[in-house]
Amino acid sequence: MMPITMNELLALVGDVIELDPTRIDVCSDRDDVPGWDSLAHLSIVTALEERCHVRLTMEQIVAVRTVEDLGRALTEPVRP
Repeated sequence: MMPITMNELLALVGDVIELDPTRIDVCSDRDDVPGWDSLAHLSIVTALEERCHVRLTMEQIVAVRTVEDLGRALTEPVRP
């Protein structure tokens, strides 16, 4: 896994949803972020997986509600 900072996560999310990352807070719920709909959610996860060379489980993907959750998902051990 390649490390990623919260600022890099904010930039990644902003790039995917075409929103200035300064308008996104690490704790903002995806329902409150313009453009972060279900399709964008999958695009964000895919971009994160490619950037960090990881695969998130479906459970992790569904649990992500914030940028902070994305970072947390990267540090959780994947259960077989």
